[in-house]
Amino acid sequence: VTILWWTIPFRWLFWFATIFASVIGTFEVAENYLSVNLPIEKIQQIPIAIFSSGIGIIFLTNEKILNAHKNMKNIDQLSERLATLEASMSPQQLKDLEKIEQTTEKLAHFGVNLDPWYEIKLGDMARLAGQNEAAQRYFKQAYDDFSALNDGIGQAKALNDLGNVADTFGDIHESERLHKESLAIRIKIGDRQGEAASLNNLGNIAKTRGDLAEAERLHRESLAIEKEIGNRQGEAGSLNNLGLIAKTRGGLDEAERLYQESR
Repeated sequence: VTILWWTIPFRWLFWFATIFASVIGTFEVAENYLSVNLPIEKIQQIPIAIFSSGIGIIFLTNEKILNAHKNMKNIDQLSERLATLEASMSPQQLKDLEKIEQTTEKLAHFGVNLDPWYEIKLGDMARLAGQNEAAQRYFKQAYDDFSALNDGIGQAKALNDLGNVADTFGDIHESERLHKESLAIRIKIGDRQGEAASLNNLGNIAKTRGDLAEAERLHRESLAIEKEIGNRQGEAGSLNNLGLIAKTRGGLDEAERLYQESR
């Protein structure tokens, strides 16, 4: 059924045929059931009529499953297109995101929920669209789902993202709590790259609080891990953050050296 369904030129033909068979089958069942005198050939038609109705139900169920698959594909495609963006989404991309969100809600009513990693992607896209409350909702759902699966990597990622949203809302204390919780999980499971990312986030929070010494310590600890694991992109980010601290202190020569090394 699924193979035929994906045969695009015939998809609507099969859809129409199954709906037609389902309707006719239902009427046949009703007609035969209500008849007082049923000839033997009519009795034999009842299972066939029920079967044709069942085929319609199968296709309807298949439609839900395929819609879920298509929705995940749409999330992937939009997420990939947005991967290089840092600030905003185009009007068309906002419309695409709105359609994805609507489809996700409809599927949830059918009991078809997203994989938590797709909830993370939706949260990332919602943040990019400026929908921070929606992003927070997606990240919280992802955290709950990862917790149910006992997926430490996913839990740490969701907590990290929730910390970033809290920071956007200006709740530094909550942001710090979430990032520390994420860091603890990453240390426990041996996720060194994630550990470095959490240390960087905590360093940024310390800088916001005005504790430059603590911020520098955290960024240098992150830098050491990035060098250890060979993550050049993370290393550049840590050097950039150390440059920001040097600039804040007024050490422009040191800041320039760090920025050049990061570049």
